[in-house]
Amino acid sequence: MTLLGTGLLALAWSRKGMTPYLGLVVCVINLLPAVGFLYGIKGFYGLPRLTGIAWPTVVALVSLGAGLLLAYTRGGPMAALLRPDAGGVLIRKMLPAVILVPLAMGLLQVHTQYLGITDTAMGTGLLVITLILVFAGFLWRSAAQLSREEAAACAAEEALQQSEKQFRMSVETMVNGFAILSAIRDEAGQIADFRYKYINEAGCRMNGRSREDSLGRSYTELFPGIKESDWFRNFVRIVETGEPFIEDSWVYTGVLPGGEQDSRAFDIRIVKMGDGIAASWLDVTERKKTEAIVARLASFPELNPNLVVEIDPEGVVCYANPTARKLFPDLEEAGSSHPWLAGLREVTDRFRRGEERQTSRVVAADGRHYHQSIRYIDAIQRIRVYSIDISERISAEEALRASEARYRSLAENMPSVLMRYDRDLRVVYLNPKSEEYTGIPIDRFIGRTNRDVGMPEPLCGLWEEAIRDVFHKGRDRDLEFEFPLPEGTKTFYLKLAPERDPDGAVGHVLGVSTDVTELKAMEKALKASLAAKEVLFKELSHRTKNNMQVIVGLLSLQATELGDGKLIPIIMEAQNRIRSLALVHENLYRSGSVTSLSMKVYFRDLLTLLLQVHQGDDGPVKPVLDLEEIFLSIDAAQPCGLIINELVTNSLKHAFPDRKAGRIYLSLRQREDDVELAYRDDGPGLPRDLDLSRIKSLGLKLVYNLAVHQLRGTVDLRHDPRQEFIFRFRDIDIMKRVVS
Repeated sequence: MTLLGTGLLALAWSRKGMTPYLGLVVCVINLLPAVGFLYGIKGFYGLPRLTGIAWPTVVALVSLGAGLLLAYTRGGPMAALLRPDAGGVLIRKMLPAVILVPLAMGLLQVHTQYLGITDTAMGTGLLVITLILVFAGFLWRSAAQLSREEAAACAAEEALQQSEKQFRMSVETMVNGFAILSAIRDEAGQIADFRYKYINEAGCRMNGRSREDSLGRSYTELFPGIKESDWFRNFVRIVETGEPFIEDSWVYTGVLPGGEQDSRAFDIRIVKMGDGIAASWLDVTERKKTEAIVARLASFPELNPNLVVEIDPEGVVCYANPTARKLFPDLEEAGSSHPWLAGLREVTDRFRRGEERQTSRVVAADGRHYHQSIRYIDAIQRIRVYSIDISERISAEEALRASEARYRSLAENMPSVLMRYDRDLRVVYLNPKSEEYTGIPIDRFIGRTNRDVGMPEPLCGLWEEAIRDVFHKGRDRDLEFEFPLPEGTKTFYLKLAPERDPDGAVGHVLGVSTDVTELKAMEKALKASLAAKEVLFKELSHRTKNNMQVIVGLLSLQATELGDGKLIPIIMEAQNRIRSLALVHENLYRSGSVTSLSMKVYFRDLLTLLLQVHQGDDGPVKPVLDLEEIFLSIDAAQPCGLIINELVTNSLKHAFPDRKAGRIYLSLRQREDDVELAYRDDGPGLPRDLDLSRIKSLGLKLVYNLAVHQLRGTVDLRHDPRQEFIFRFRDIDIMKRVVS
């Protein structure tokens, strides 16, 4: 009883390790009276009289001892009994036989001896044999059971190892980062950091650290500055609360694993594992960017100016973008029966049979043409039609074909030889006219040079030099050559021009060769005729000048004979007019031209002549000339000479009386398509209200009529700042020459 009480006190006073041993001692002590009662051995349960014990008491004490033995299983005898290993199994198998078999066999021996069946020696021998056999059988059976369980345990361990290996391989090969971290606590028990216990290869790549550089090291040591981030605070919260952290597209902004400052998106799963965490994460930043791009692209059909339509295999329009709905409002209602989708059923059938997955075609609807790109989308089981209005392109192509036909017809029917050369001087095109001249079929020229075909050697050198020059300089080139033909030698004019590629480089040279034999003969005859006419015209000009000189001489004789002071000035004015006209013919004769006259030379000679006639060789009035080199026809030069004659005569008569000194200013300039002639003197000038169209003076009236009616020009009398005559007229035969 003392031992039982001590065991109960040990169980209550946290000395539980003693309790099973005290219970075992109680059971062993009470085993002796229990056996005494079973076998009738009074000495076992009543050695001295004072220690006798009754059977119920023995049963109670054994039960209480067994209770103490079973009360504590974490240590002592019960821990060995309950172990899952082979020792525990052996104890559990053998313990019932160890207790029950000897009791049963001893009881059997006692009863057989009591009944006289066996004596003591025989009973003991039978007891020993039976115990040996029973325990050998139990031992054999337990060993077999242990072997089976050991094999099962080995198989289970191997399966576990294989499972762990597969799990490790799965973790190592997964695209997600996976890591196990244990918490590091400070002296106050607070989490100060985490340490890597395991991390897979994907996690190492995303962290930017190798496994050797990660395992066993603290988190903040690997990633300085991360302790103040939400990432680290989430780790602490999971360990302290046990609540998992599950977040898709969680955005972390701050110091990333790797040390850089950035913003990234992660799919994260973090759970508590012991005094730490197990984390799985996937960087989905690029995926989110791709999703954003896909979202933007999803709006592409809505904003596309072309037609985008999706149709199911049954011909129902599932989607039409705004452009398609605007052009064909009834498209969705009509489906594949709409003219714009005519024939789509056959295309759908080919898609269904797997003959093709995409095609294209051109359809006509509402008077316009559309190019359709049709594709079967397996993922959504729909047919997508992307269409562009190509009406303008088709019209342009038709116009281009018509234009090409016209130009080809023109090229093949033109009276000249048309050719095209590449950079290797090979003929790439030749019109039929060449065969008429050379007698060589066109196909013999194509892809060959003129030398290859056997054209005359001197001409080949001439042509090749000219063609290379066009390729090199990129400018046109003209040349004439004589070509021997059966009917005689003919003269050809060849025009070469560069044909440029889209990038501006000369890719080919075009040539047009025209038979100018008849034109050259006509030109030769015309030159001969023109030469004869020039000789005749010069002779006429010379004779006209001489005749006018005769008339001037006759007028001088007549004035001398008359002796009339009033008639002499009139005759002198007539003489000067004739001299101005004669000077035109004299200059024409001297210049050698029959069509035009240098007005610069003519005006200079005319003023010299007029001043000499009126005031001698060294008179007081001097000319100031500003004359451009302008050539006028004889029809324009003669009126100009008469105008200057009248103005100079008027100036000498009225602006400089009594032979007063002065200057006469004359300028001649080209004003775009007009000729401007300006004249003034530094005399007192004419009245400001003078109207040239109504003037009575013969000289000024002649000036006005010549300028307006004969030259078809204008005359303007300006007064500011100096009085000046301005004549402007146009001559269709004007030729301006700049003399350097």
